[in-house]
Amino acid sequence: MPEDVGFVVALMLAAVLTAAGLPSENIVYPRILQSRDLNGEKTLYIRAGLVLSLEKGRVFSENFVFSEDDGVNRLHTAMNGKDLENNFYEDRNRTSVVFVDEVKGTVQVRGILNNKFSIEPIASSRRSEDDLVAHTLLYLDDIDNPLDDNSVTERNLKNLPEEFVVEVRIYLDPSFGPNKTMADFIQYFGLVMNKVNQYYKQLSKPRVQFSVLSITRLTNYTFTRLIPDPAGNRSKIHLCGTVRSFEKYVNATLTKDTQDAILYVSSLSGGFITGCSSYCHVCKKNPITTQTMIFGPPGTREPYIIARQLGHLLGMSHEGRPPVYYTPGNKNLRCEKKDFGYVLGTGKPPHYFSHCLQDQARGCLMTKTKQCFEQTGGKKIF
Repeated sequence: MPEDVGFVVALMLAAVLTAAGLPSENIVYPRILQSRDLNGEKTLYIRAGLVLSLEKGRVFSENFVFSEDDGVNRLHTAMNGKDLENNFYEDRNRTSVVFVDEVKGTVQVRGILNNKFSIEPIASSRRSEDDLVAHTLLYLDDIDNPLDDNSVTERNLKNLPEEFVVEVRIYLDPSFGPNKTMADFIQYFGLVMNKVNQYYKQLSKPRVQFSVLSITRLTNYTFTRLIPDPAGNRSKIHLCGTVRSFEKYVNATLTKDTQDAILYVSSLSGGFITGCSSYCHVCKKNPITTQTMIFGPPGTREPYIIARQLGHLLGMSHEGRPPVYYTPGNKNLRCEKKDFGYVLGTGKPPHYFSHCLQDQARGCLMTKTKQCFEQTGGKKIF
C-alpha cells in the first residue's frame, strides 16, 4: 500500500474509533503465531503482553440438535457437535474463551479474553498494511453481586463418581436475539457455556462440566409468565412463574433421563431478579432454570448469570447462608466472607466457589441415582 494512502486510511480509522469512543490502545490486530493441527492447539498473539496458548473448547454434545418450536410443531436440525467446536478455543491460564475464524489468511476473533476485556472484529473490517483485521478490546463491567433438613444418606460420599458431565438443553423465548440465526446462537452459547465450564473446573470429587445437548428457539410466549411493572409502564417476566409454566411443556415433550438440566433464557426484564431455579433439581423431573439476559457480545455477565442458576441446581446456596445440602458431619458448615467465591458470593476470580459450596454440591449429588451420572449425549468431556 502506498505510504500516503496508508496514512489516509489510518487517519480515517482513527477518526471512526474516536467517534465511537474507542481508545486507540484498545485496537489490536490478532494473528496466529503457531498452529498444531493434530491436537488443535494454537498460539494467538493479541498485542504485546497478551499472547494466548489455546486449546480446543469442549461444550457441545456429539448429537447436538437445534430446533424451532411454535408450541405445536417442532422443526429439528441434527448437527455434529464435534464439527461445531472446530473454532472454539480456551486458554485456562488467562481464563479466555474465544471463537477463532480463519478465512483466506485472515483471522477474526470473538469472545472473552480475561476478566477485563472481550474482543470482537471492528464492523468496518479495516485491515493493517500486512492484511491483519482490526479488532477492538471492550472493557467488561465488574458484576455486582446479587440483588441481593434434607438427608444425605442415599449414596456414600466415597461412591460419588470422579466426574459428572451435566447434559443441558437450552430454550430461548422470542425476545432473545429475535433477528439472530442458528449459527449466531451456536456461537454465542458455545462461548458462554465454555466460560461457565471454566468456573466449574474448580470443583472436584466430582469434577463438573456442562455439555449442551440442544438449543431450541421458541417462536411464541406460550410458556412465559408476565406480571405488570407499573413503575416501568410495561410487563416484566415472572421468572419463577415461568419455571412452573415451562415444566408442563418439558413433561409433555421430554423424557426425564434424556437431560440433566434445562435453561430457559429470555431478554424480558425480570426487575431486580436475574434468575430462578430450585435447589438440587439436577436430574429431576423439572431441572429447569430461568434467566434473563441480553444477546450481545459475550462478556462476564452472561456466564455468571447462568453459572449461578446451575449452582443452585447442584444444591449450592449463596455464600455464607446455611446449607440446604451437605455431606455427613457438615450440617453447620458455613464459610467466612474472606473465603467466599465469585459465582455465588463476593469473592473475586479466579476463586469461584468456597469449599463450603463444594461440600453442598457433593451433598446434593449424594442423593442422586447412578443413572443421573450416565451420559446420553455420546461424548466424554474429561
